[in-house]
Amino acid sequence: MAFSIGFLTCLWQDLHGQQRPYAPNSVLATGQWAKIGVTQEGIYKIDATLLAALGINANPFPSNTIRLYGLSGAMLSEKIDQFYTDDLVEIPIETASNYGMFYAPGPHQWTYDSTTKRFNFIKNLYSDTAWYFITLTGNAAPKRLLTQAAETRPANSIINEYTSLYAHEIPRLNLLSSGKSWVGENFTAINPTRTFSIPWSNLISNSPLQLYTHLTSRSLGPSAHFMVSLNDQVSQTISLSGVTGGLLDEYAREAQTHTPIAFSSIGNAIALKIQYTATANGAEAWLNRFSLQGQRRLMPDNATSGFYFRNSGFIHPDSVAEYRITAPLNNGAPVPFPIDTRIWNISSPLNPEQMVISASANEIRFKATVESLKTYVLFNPTQALTPIIPSNATVPNQNLHGLAFGSTGPNNPGTGNHAFNGLIIVHPSLLSAANRLAAFHQTQYGYSDAVITTTQFYNEFGAGIPDPAAIRNGIKLFYDRSKPLAGNAGKTLQYV
Repeated sequence: MAFSIGFLTCLWQDLHGQQRPYAPNSVLATGQWAKIGVTQEGIYKIDATLLAALGINANPFPSNTIRLYGLSGAMLSEKIDQFYTDDLVEIPIETASNYGMFYAPGPHQWTYDSTTKRFNFIKNLYSDTAWYFITLTGNAAPKRLLTQAAETRPANSIINEYTSLYAHEIPRLNLLSSGKSWVGENFTAINPTRTFSIPWSNLISNSPLQLYTHLTSRSLGPSAHFMVSLNDQVSQTISLSGVTGGLLDEYAREAQTHTPIAFSSIGNAIALKIQYTATANGAEAWLNRFSLQGQRRLMPDNATSGFYFRNSGFIHPDSVAEYRITAPLNNGAPVPFPIDTRIWNISSPLNPEQMVISASANEIRFKATVESLKTYVLFNPTQALTPIIPSNATVPNQNLHGLAFGSTGPNNPGTGNHAFNGLIIVHPSLLSAANRLAAFHQTQYGYSDAVITTTQFYNEFGAGIPDPAAIRNGIKLFYDRSKPLAGNAGKTLQYV
């Protein structure tokens, strides 16, 4: 099945006005490549053992040549007029004689609403793993982590607390077997209660927690009710009307609720309990997601993992603040910070920078501007995580950018345009059949097709994540670089 992309012509031109700039070749076009994965935010270490498992020569460790490429890891924007990164970008690495370290935000993301001052958790619907691409080749010098210039102005304020975030979302069921709305754990008459334990120490007293819940209920006839408690303190009571079960009625009702909750003390953890009550036979409910946001002391929870913190409670124009991080406690006694502890500014995930710090055994300080939301990580190399090595770690060379620019190889960059009449986008398992179809089009109709696998689109435009927007962005590239027809009658590329 094919469809014409002519109907997109006016839309793309109206939104962009003109073609966006593109790289003439992908970084994946030449060299040896392998990929690694991460499933959570963290500082990750690349060492000789990992490189050897990827089939890359690591004796000695290639500190001066190793390069890392990727994207943010989050879902690509579905908005066609929104900026997106073209091709993979190089990510800075901190290197030592026998290892390298990099920051990865993971496949999911938090976005900040400056109006409500709330963070929103966005789960990646297409992958639980973000991918990064390693190579030892390249023309320019490899990108290395830089140190941000020290702030020399006096501080206007002291920051010794931070905004802590927690989210829970496990998509298990699509109630309509269609669309992107998924639900997680269910509630029934037999199992009406679920409890979740959330680590949450060093609470700032009397600073309200922000609780967000998204719950769904299907009750035929009578209304159903949820009661949400934090440490046995009732925090939310939610009623959802019943449904009729008719074909034209909603299948279920849902509620999204934000509630500020005051606590003076909660110990080291929060027990979040959700109870469901319904009188209708066969009533069932589901947890879509919940999240917590609150202020905590600027102190790591432990000495074994990295510490991530942000300054959402202290955003002021033309202002400088001094952050003061206290050493973590073990049985009430401070655990001194190791001498090699460092802090990175990870506000720009693709371009983190190291901060200049003043450190003692039990406190680390640094100064920074607070005119916008900033995110940092405190860690030492022993706390770095190990990336995942997939079973198919080797990444073959590919160059969709070059193909769109009319290139036929590394030594023939092309004219800047291509003359394809159509694109055949296919799963790799159907590649041979797609090539036969392209040959038939050429013989029968004189059409020239570019046969491209979904994996190639995902690698070059989505950093390996099977995000459908990666295919859309790739089609946009081929449309923009298609040769114009004579008489301004459109583009050569007509079908996908």
